[in-house]
Amino acid sequence: MIQGMMRQGKQLLDDMRVFFNTEKVYAVLLICVLVTYSVMLFGEPAFESEPSPAMERIKAVEKKMVDGQTSEAYMVTFFEKHPDVLKIAVVSVACLGGFLLFGFGIVMVIFVRYLEKKPIFLRTYESVAFEWGIAEIAKVIILYCAISIAFGLGVGWTGRFFDLTEQKKYVYYISYAYNGLYCFFIGSVLCVC
Repeated sequence: MIQGMMRQGKQLLDDMRVFFNTEKVYAVLLICVLVTYSVMLFGEPAFESEPSPAMERIKAVEKKMVDGQTSEAYMVTFFEKHPDVLKIAVVSVACLGGFLLFGFGIVMVIFVRYLEKKPIFLRTYESVAFEWGIAEIAKVIILYCAISIAFGLGVGWTGRFFDLTEQKKYVYYISYAYNGLYCFFIGSVLCVC
């Protein structure tokens, strides 16, 4: 048992050595990603600042508002004043519950098909022989991390030249959309494999 694990570990190290010898660009990208994340994790902040008195007052008012808004009495009076918001909340919760029940139903169908030893997904075509090894998956992960860092640095760099106080939320939306699409792409690729 232990010899088999040692053999697999040696094979993995050999595969990694071959990968980094043949894919120099990905080796450099991996080093850059690791250095960047190490600096972000262990590095000292560029500047230390004392919180301003105005910021302290804003935080105190915000805490008071949040504490007041989470009380049941506040919610009852708010929904009495705004019945259309209550309708939207009820419809949203009903839709969320419906989606959860639908997802639960799909999981139950998959589970029953699994117990009956039937194929879970019916194939309508012949699949193409296409295999991804650990090297291809490592390339996708390295590219994702490097592109995310580059995108974050680009947004931060351009933010120094423009007044983005009003548009800042749109920059975050673009960043989230990019990361969401890329995660969808990775998930799709891994599902196909």
